[in-house]
Amino acid sequence: MKETLYEILGLETNQATPDEVKSAFRELSKSNHPDKGGSQSRQAEINHAYEVLSSPAKRLRYDETGQDRDVAADKKLHDFLATGFLAVMEHAGPVDTTDLIEAMKMGVQSMVRDTAKSILECIKREGKLNKVMKRLKSRGDKNIVILMERQLEGTRQEIKMHQEHRDFMIDVVLVVLEDYSYEIDEVVDDELTKFLKAC
Repeated sequence: MKETLYEILGLETNQATPDEVKSAFRELSKSNHPDKGGSQSRQAEINHAYEVLSSPAKRLRYDETGQDRDVAADKKLHDFLATGFLAVMEHAGPVDTTDLIEAMKMGVQSMVRDTAKSILECIKREGKLNKVMKRLKSRGDKNIVILMERQLEGTRQEIKMHQEHRDFMIDVVLVVLEDYSYEIDEVVDDELTKFLKAC
């Protein structure tokens, strides 16, 4: 029988307080984190249990329905994996000698790095906009102030969007890909084969 989210965190009941949920999560994360020799998939389960049980809305949905996942998020994952895998299959090389799962992981890791760069650029822009807002004064017309406030809010939203995308790639996509393997044929160097036959 599948563990409940409460059982994953070592909690016996759904009556656990938010502080008890947080404490259980912290304790388990110390011993199960991959950097401490733990399993990445088990840590992902712990993270997911905490994500659901620490959010009042998600916890209520889970307690009432047993559903721990958002259907829209599952569709996003399915669509991403399907589109991504087909793209890798088309562009990675021969399917019998190229590890398509490893190629997809590398593609996702590249996307994570690109997203991190985008986050840094946005943070720099946010800092610059904050400095401008502190220095910008007006005696009447507020058009430039309003424009700068909109730019600042847009930049904050962009940072949040990039962070969510990065977290989705790390906490969901890469964890799912860890459950897959891809068998490839051994690559034989034709020149080496000819040489060995000639001997």
